[in-house]
Amino acid sequence: MSQISVPRSRLYTALWARGVDLSRELREDSPPPTAPAMDDFVKLDTSLTDRIQETTGFDANFLTKEPIDLPDPNMFQNIDRQPKTDEQHKLLQAHVALTAELHNVLRQKFNYPLPDLPNFSGKDPSQTAHKVRHLWKLDQPRIPNSIQLLESKGVNVFGLPLGSTTSFRTLINESPCVFASLDIPPEWVRVAMIKHLGHMLLFPDDNNNQGNVQRKLADFVFEFLIPGDLLQDFVRESSFYRDFVRVAEGFRVPVQLVIRRAFELEIIGYGKCMDLSERSDISKPPLGLPYERSRVFDVVTDMEDGIDSLVEETAIPKDIVGTLMLGSYPTAVFGTSMQKTYLRRPSYANLHVVK
Repeated sequence: MSQISVPRSRLYTALWARGVDLSRELREDSPPPTAPAMDDFVKLDTSLTDRIQETTGFDANFLTKEPIDLPDPNMFQNIDRQPKTDEQHKLLQAHVALTAELHNVLRQKFNYPLPDLPNFSGKDPSQTAHKVRHLWKLDQPRIPNSIQLLESKGVNVFGLPLGSTTSFRTLINESPCVFASLDIPPEWVRVAMIKHLGHMLLFPDDNNNQGNVQRKLADFVFEFLIPGDLLQDFVRESSFYRDFVRVAEGFRVPVQLVIRRAFELEIIGYGKCMDLSERSDISKPPLGLPYERSRVFDVVTDMEDGIDSLVEETAIPKDIVGTLMLGSYPTAVFGTSMQKTYLRRPSYANLHVVK
């Protein structure tokens, strides 16, 4: 039986991206290291690589490339929700590693704007939000597509698969990148985007030693997404819960944000705030807003064979490419064991433009 030599880092990237554990098939007595050595190779029977392809969607073209750079777990900055399990942590590492490969190809194909983020270190967060909206000519009550806003300032935005339920930012080849899970409702994606933006503006050197970092970021998000002088025109103490929902839909933000903002501006009292908050907790369902699209995804999907060309050059399965570009809902939900994933082939028919 023939064998091929595969970088261990690339092999485990494929496995971790799908939550698959093939240690038995690899005949290893101990679990794989957190970050396989870059120059470490393993020989695999072609029958096993065929099975890996059937299970994960990653074929020999991906597995036999040069070693892939698995990120250090500590590179996840300002993460909203820490992974609960080692498998979830590895899934994030794998997707950042895959993003780096996709990012390199995209940079070769397109001209990206250079990072253009002013330094507001030590400044008042609410005043900073007001100044930035004016500086970037965001004059309408509702900011435009938050993802495309970050992209226009040189910040790359990528997606994470279902099950990751988090967002974070990091650097890839010195480029600032923000990741957001497709599990997060659209209105909360906007909050995540602006929170990471605020962090980059207010704490550009990642100096989190300043007091009340989360409070300052919240103040920035409030003023950037729901300017106080505008909110007073829409709600008052006598407003019903449905009025707050309509305002939330108009600003495309969670209704909880509108309620809290109205309370902090003293538009409503404490009792009204508690009553409305309880209503919002009971009626948990998201607002049903459309997901915001990436400008890069729009451009690629407008090209003939755009997505397919990226898949061919990176050898990354199509559903993962679509997820990373915030353009698909993966319909093949992969579990955390070989038993769960073996009979599920990756679905390539699920890539579509999110309206």
